[in-house]
Amino acid sequence: MRVFVLLLAFYSCFACSAGRDRIDDATDAKTKACFNEKQSETTTTCLDKQRQVSETVLSNEIKSLKKRVNENYDDPYHLDDADGDTINDVFVSKFNASQAAWEKARDALCDANASLMGEWAATRGDSMMVCEINMNLQRVAVLKMIAPGINSPERTVGACVHARITDNKAGYSGSDTGPERAQSVIRESFRLMKLVMILATPAY
Repeated sequence: MRVFVLLLAFYSCFACSAGRDRIDDATDAKTKACFNEKQSETTTTCLDKQRQVSETVLSNEIKSLKKRVNENYDDPYHLDDADGDTINDVFVSKFNASQAAWEKARDALCDANASLMGEWAATRGDSMMVCEINMNLQRVAVLKMIAPGINSPERTVGACVHARITDNKAGYSGSDTGPERAQSVIRESFRLMKLVMILATPAY
C-alpha cells in the first residue's frame, strides 16, 4: 500500500511538471505568472482570476464585433428584397449560433486535454483553466479579424467586397467602359483572390 501511495505521488508530480511544460509554451505572461512560487495566492486562485479576465475580454470583443457589423453592414441581405433582412441581422443570428457551438467545443477540447493528466492528477483543474484562457484569447484574436471597419487597414476580404458594392450602389461612375471596364473587374477579382490566399495561409 505504501509503495502504491509513493508511486501515485510520483506520477502526480510528473503530471504537474509535464503540465507546466505545456503551459509555458502556450500561454501569456500573466497566466505563466500564476505558477511563480513567490506569488502570495495559490496557483488555482490566480488562474481562476485570469480565466475570468479572459472571459471579460472575450465578451467585450463580441460586443465590439457586433457594434462594427451593425454600423457598417446595414444593407439588405437579399438583392431582391430591399425591405427584408439586413446583412447585420443575418450575421448576428449566425454568429450567436456559432459562438454557442464554439463554447461547447472549447469546453470539450479542454476537458479532453486535461484527461491526458489522469483523473487523479492534482493539477487537472488548473490545466482546464489554462486551456480555457488560451482558447478565449485565441478567439478574441480571430474575432478582431472579422469586419474590422470600413476605414481599417486590417479590412478582411468580406469588408473589401462590401466596400466595393457600397461604392457602386448607384451604378459605376468611373471613366472605364466596355473592354476597359471588364479588365478593371478582372484585375479587382484577381486582387481579391490573392488576398483570400494570403488570409487562408496559416502562420507558423
